[in-house]
Amino acid sequence: MSIIQRVRANAALQAQRKGSDLIKGAVPGAVSGSLAGVLSGQTSARQAGRNLRAAATTGVVDQVNAGVNAGLTTVGKVLSGDITPSEALSATQRSLNNNPTLLRVRSALGLSPATPPNEKPTGSPPEPWTAAPLWGGLTLDRYRKLFVESAMTPHAWKNLWFVSITEQQPSREAPFGVPALNMLALDVNFAPCTLPGDVVPIGGSNMDNLATTERVELRMTTLDDERGSVSRWFIAKADQAAGTDGTFGVPSDYLLTVTVIQMDPTGEASDLFRMTHRWLMRPGNIDIELSRRAPELQELQMSFVQFDTFMAVP
Repeated sequence: MSIIQRVRANAALQAQRKGSDLIKGAVPGAVSGSLAGVLSGQTSARQAGRNLRAAATTGVVDQVNAGVNAGLTTVGKVLSGDITPSEALSATQRSLNNNPTLLRVRSALGLSPATPPNEKPTGSPPEPWTAAPLWGGLTLDRYRKLFVESAMTPHAWKNLWFVSITEQQPSREAPFGVPALNMLALDVNFAPCTLPGDVVPIGGSNMDNLATTERVELRMTTLDDERGSVSRWFIAKADQAAGTDGTFGVPSDYLLTVTVIQMDPTGEASDLFRMTHRWLMRPGNIDIELSRRAPELQELQMSFVQFDTFMAVP
């Protein structure tokens, strides 16, 4: 063997020894031995894989057994009353954070140690969080309370309501009253209170002077059947109020009792638990629109006007 070949062999042997020492220092245990054996050529890659699988299986079983035993011990302490469940949970979390194997795995993955329960992460804001202009001058704890308060409030829904109309004197066109009005009604719009007033100037200022109370006008949008029962009923009721011969009927012939109940689509709830509106009204106006350009259900626009504002309808 020449001098050059001896130098190369000596350098290769030193490199293998140095690589084995580096592997054993960085990866302790059976993994370092298997890698060093493959690097030095003393162990084949297939045999090293078998050794690693066996070592990993043994290590995992040992870790699982140790964890089970520690968990059973902790459960026994909780059952005996030595420690509370929260203390047991904190102790278990701390033991997991101090486990060398888990620490090496988390470090290899670039993860920081887990935060124990009931402990805030490093750098988290103080509790309660201080108010900031970005939050409208409120703390996040106050925002959470406001959200819970809003979510627990039973809100009213505009699509849950009941309407009914009763007559004192039915007409000839509709002797049984308006048919299925609550099922045909789509929209109801009204202003229960309207108080107009006059401005009274007093020097450089002014004050309000109530003049009167306006009657309630109720506007209703309904569908109709193929016979036009709703249209027939309204027109007949209007004819009872003002006939084609130029005479007016007596109020008992054309007056109606209109009832609207909010948050009650069936009309079965008590007035004590639902907002109920009830007026004595007369027919006001009906608007019928037909169009061959729109293949839609026919809608009727009807209005009713309050007869008087002296007393409430029982």
